[in-house]
Amino acid sequence: PPRTTPNPSSAASDVYKTQPLYNEWTMWFDNPSHKGSWSAKERRETWGANLHKVVNIKSVEEFWGLYNNIVPPSTLPQSANYYLFKDGIQPAWEDPANGNGGKWSIQLPREKHRNQIDKLWLYTMLSAIGEMLEAPSSASKLPQSREDELVTGVVLQARSNYSRVSRGTSDA
Repeated sequence: PPRTTPNPSSAASDVYKTQPLYNEWTMWFDNPSHKGSWSAKERRETWGANLHKVVNIKSVEEFWGLYNNIVPPSTLPQSANYYLFKDGIQPAWEDPANGNGGKWSIQLPREKHRNQIDKLWLYTMLSAIGEMLEAPSSASKLPQSREDELVTGVVLQARSNYSRVSRGTSDA
C-alpha cells in the first residue's frame, strides 16, 4: 500500500489543542485579614466583601496555569480561603445550588501537616475538575445535567491552628 506522509500543519495544530473539562470551574479567593478583630455578627454581615473571583477554568491547561501561579495553601495567611466551584455557582450557602446542600470536611493541624496540605488540596482540586467526586449513577456514567450533580465545589480554609479541605454538595 502507498505510504502517506503526515500533514505538518495538522500535526502542529494538534499540539495546541486544549483538553476541555466536563464542567467549567471558577476559582475564588478571600483573605479577610481583619476577621479576627471583628465579632461573629460583623463577620457574617460582611462575608463576601472580600471574596474575589480569580479565574474561570475550562480546560486542563487553564487549570495548570492557575495552579502553577497561586500561593501554596501551606503558606496562605490565617483566615484566607480558596474556593473552586462549578461555574455559575457562588461559594455561598445563599446560592440556590448550595441551599439544600452540605459539606464533607477534613481538618489537619496546620504545623504538623504543612507539607501534606499542598498535596491534599491539589488532589482535591484534580478530583473535582476530573469529576471523580461525583457518585456514579446506576449506569456508572457522569450525571447528564447540572441538577443531577452532587458536588458544587471544594474549599480550602487556612486557619491559625489548622487547615481544612471541604467538598460542598447540592444535597445534604
